[in-house]
Amino acid sequence: MTWIIILAIIAAFLFWVSKKPDTFSLERSISINATAADVFGWINNVKRFNQWNPWAQIDPTNVITYSGPEEGPQASYSWTGKKTGQGSMTLLDQTPPREVNYALNFIKPFRANNKTTFSINEGNGVTVVVWTMTGADNFFNKLFQTFVSMDKMVGKDFERGLATLKQVVEQKKVN
Repeated sequence: MTWIIILAIIAAFLFWVSKKPDTFSLERSISINATAADVFGWINNVKRFNQWNPWAQIDPTNVITYSGPEEGPQASYSWTGKKTGQGSMTLLDQTPPREVNYALNFIKPFRANNKTTFSINEGNGVTVVVWTMTGADNFFNKLFQTFVSMDKMVGKDFERGLATLKQVVEQKKVN
């Protein structure tokens, strides 16, 4: 009888997990003392992007390979690293200087195809950048995120990246 109750609880839990949303969304924002055009140049250009990208900085074994144009649609880079895994990011489209959309594809340690959007809104001498990542959640992801949220896993990295973007743009540091 005890096993039946335990199995019923497990089945109910797994059913509940399966009914969680099939997509996730993570968002962070920051205000930068610069024009939208200045900010746009650091998001639209994949080499500049990797000067403030938090994941490009955390893994000394990271190997980044660029392909396509350096900026604008089809600008792309791929990476391989011990901490960062393997994947690629390709600029899909843009609306200068207001929005940049990337396809973010992970290969290792897990497969995922996400969309990353940067919304850039200027007003009163300040530009607000909103960094959003959205993607599909399969059953395994839903189960994993029941215990560790996407926000806790990635949110701090978004915040660190946006803080670095702010610092770089406000110092007008171009390499």
